[in-house]
Amino acid sequence: MVLVTGGTGFLGSWLICHLLESGQQVRAIKRQTSSLKEFEFIANIFFKENKEALSRLEWVGGDILDIPSLEEAMAGCEKVYHAAAVVSFNKRDHQMMRLTNVEGTANVANLCLELRVQQLCYISSVAAFGRTGNDTPIDEKTSWENSRFNSEYSKTKHQAELEVWRAIEEGLNAVILNPSIINGPGDWHKGTCRMYHNIKKGLPFYTHGGGGYVDVRDVCRAAIMLMDKQVSGEQFLLSSQNVLYKDFFDKIAAGLQVKAPSIYVAPWLSRIGLPLEVLRSKLMKSDPIVTKELATTAHIVSRYSSAKIIEQHGFQFTLLDESVRYTCYWYS
Repeated sequence: MVLVTGGTGFLGSWLICHLLESGQQVRAIKRQTSSLKEFEFIANIFFKENKEALSRLEWVGGDILDIPSLEEAMAGCEKVYHAAAVVSFNKRDHQMMRLTNVEGTANVANLCLELRVQQLCYISSVAAFGRTGNDTPIDEKTSWENSRFNSEYSKTKHQAELEVWRAIEEGLNAVILNPSIINGPGDWHKGTCRMYHNIKKGLPFYTHGGGGYVDVRDVCRAAIMLMDKQVSGEQFLLSSQNVLYKDFFDKIAAGLQVKAPSIYVAPWLSRIGLPLEVLRSKLMKSDPIVTKELATTAHIVSRYSSAKIIEQHGFQFTLLDESVRYTCYWYS
């Protein structure tokens, strides 16, 4: 039996489906307030012809911030895939992000030690390496540096990884994965998936920032492969390609057969537009589309290297063109 945290989210849903396909018995945590809508959409993609594998999935109520429920969910599990996290660039969510990402990860790691779980796979993020604002490629050897370019999300993921490394020092068998921007079909109103919806609706703007991208299926394959190989005390960055945001938007627009964003937004325009967006969101009683953190990171070019997992395990990544075509197909 394997346990998955964050199973109702985008990555967690895909991971559950891959685990089921590999023949494993899966238990997944569901908070009382969580919806299964995204999981059901992804499961329909994955098991369109044969849903028999879903009979090996058990949903249990719980929360990684509620230790008794987490302990009950983890009992009897040999492996744990920890994918639960809060991702936000809104100051309002900082406290919950710190609690979930840091304290929640500490709870998972501590219970894995206490219950003698055989293996833990913590799916973190390239954000945990931070950003320095220069063009130096980031890999597993990159050390964290305090920088004005680091978002609050980056800080919480870095701190969460420290909890896992501490547990490894205490005897836990664990591996850490750091995916870049994850691409694939999911809830079209959240995360990277939202970009497909925005471009379909006519998003006109772009910036000169850029980063790494990885197909969601590759993240799942890498996680299962490393756990099957019982890799421990290691960290692997997962990124297929580094591209500018404009290039990524152009690929999506081509796949959806719509006009690509064509209006460049300079950094100074972002700073001017931010107060107006904050005012608009308050008047409309909605979350701001652009926050101070997003306005800063949107103009940074970050590059990532996945040489380690390629050289050590012969891992092959899905090219971004194929990943975007696949996602556009399901969006359409």
